[in-house]
Amino acid sequence: MRCKPHAGSEPYRGVWGGGLVRRIAGIATELFAVMDGFRIQWLRKPDEIDAFALFDGYLQRFAGNLRP
Repeated sequence: MRCKPHAGSEPYRGVWGGGLVRRIAGIATELFAVMDGFRIQWLRKPDEIDAFALFDGYLQRFAGNLRP
């Protein structure tokens, strides 16, 4: 799935560059997909899944892998 910045983001291309806008959109897409996956697991087995703990663990690993 490709993310396209909306027309309102055009002024930021000069400051951030088009690549950064696409990278941020990709990161946001990944985060929402992971959140949705944990939510689906929790909805199916709410007594067995701690979605908050799973997402917290994911964010800790994710943040450790971010680099400029």
